[in-house]
Amino acid sequence: MIRKRWLLSGLVIFLPNPVTAQGLSVTDPDSVLTLTLPADWRDAAIEAPDASVRMADAAEEAFLMVIVESKDDFFGWNMTRFVYVTIGQHVAALDLPEVSDIEYTEVDGSPAAKVTVAGASSGQQFRYLRLAVEAPRHWVQVILGSLRSAWDANESVFQEIVGSIDLLPN
Repeated sequence: MIRKRWLLSGLVIFLPNPVTAQGLSVTDPDSVLTLTLPADWRDAAIEAPDASVRMADAAEEAFLMVIVESKDDFFGWNMTRFVYVTIGQHVAALDLPEVSDIEYTEVDGSPAAKVTVAGASSGQQFRYLRLAVEAPRHWVQVILGSLRSAWDANESVFQEIVGSIDLLPN
């Protein structure tokens, strides 16, 4: 049921994007959520076929992906199962994975869970902040990541992005 694993490829291609002085407001194609990114982030060709939003900041070596899946495709799933399955798929694709404890929280009043994952892929060390959100009719994954060496420079930006998420009525 869960869509296939994704990996960040070594090649990221940036595409033009409309930018405002305050930042970049992004809505996923399914109109499930909107979030605000720093103004210098751009659409990126990241190898992640299931992601409906793929953005990156080349200067900061940071990226974001959003995956939205209809709850109609999942029978008997809850937040814990969704988090464990999606993280399990991610961890299986990494060498020497490290996974934090799950932090259950809320995003815009909806149940959510945050996990930090680190590991190697294609010979490079990455670190990810993974957020799972239970929207009324969808499961949403927001995945923010960077090279491990750039994590400290990006972590506060990632937290701001997570804090900017608004779920849309649908």
